[in-house]
Parts: sequence; structure tokens; C-alpha cells
Amino acid sequence: MPNLIPHGANTLTATNAPAPGPATLTLAADTPYGIAILHPAPPGGGPNKLRPISGSVTGLSKAQVKQYRVVVYAYTDQWYLQPTTISYYANISAKLAWKTKTHLGNQYGALLVKKGYLAAPKLSALPSPDGVMILATCECNAATR
Repeated sequence: MPNLIPHGANTLTATNAPAPGPATLTLAADTPYGIAILHPAPPGGGPNKLRPISGSVTGLSKAQVKQYRVVVYAYTDQWYLQPTTISYYANISAKLAWKTKTHLGNQYGALLVKKGYLAAPKLSALPSPDGVMILATCECNAATR
């Protein structure tokens, strides 16, 4: 998990994020939960290319893991739900890791959400954590390899 430095109210910046640069983690007030994109997909665009994206979460007990999921968005001209609007939940492993596939974008966002969260297919901005359905969000630039 990256070292996190305070960066404004309830926002932390990861200092050892992968090559694309720092990721911004936003938490709901007074929450022990967190999420990170550790291996973002490369930059690009278009509906035909899928690449892996993965990361980790913090603050969940083993009993809570089955109650939460990760939702991923890729940004080109707006945020698009990944990998499809029908199948978009990434499960969290017992080791608090997650992985899925994404269409390529310039930025990637990950949300730690409660099971049953209904994700919008397109967004102009990532939603803010509310402490109920969305516990934490993370945003990072695409990996340059």
C-alpha cells in the first residue's frame, strides 16, 4: 500500500504510486477504509482493447470482504464504467486485492462500494465517498510503459 500524505480535507496523495504519477485517494469522513490502483492500464482509447487493472483495499475485516466490491471507471472524454455496464463489479480477495479488465483511457478511477451499489454507466466526475454506499475512491493517470 502506498505511503499516504494529507492533501486537503479527507484527501490523501500516494507517494509511491506506479510510473504514471501520484494517485489521489478520497475517503469518507472518519472512515478506516481505503482503496488504491497499484497497476493501472496503459493509456489509450477505444472500445476494442481491454487490459488488466488491479489494486488493493484497506480497512476491511475478513468478514466484511464479501459485503464490498470495487467499481472501476476509465476516463477519455468522460468517465466510463468498466469493463461493461452489465458486469462491472470486481471482487475483493481475502488478501484485500482486486483486479479486473478495463478499456483504455487517460485516467482510471476505482470506488470501494457496498454490495448492491448501482453504478452509472457514464459520469462527468467520479462520485465522492458518502460513507454508506461509497467508502473510498482513487484516481490515477494511465501507466506509461
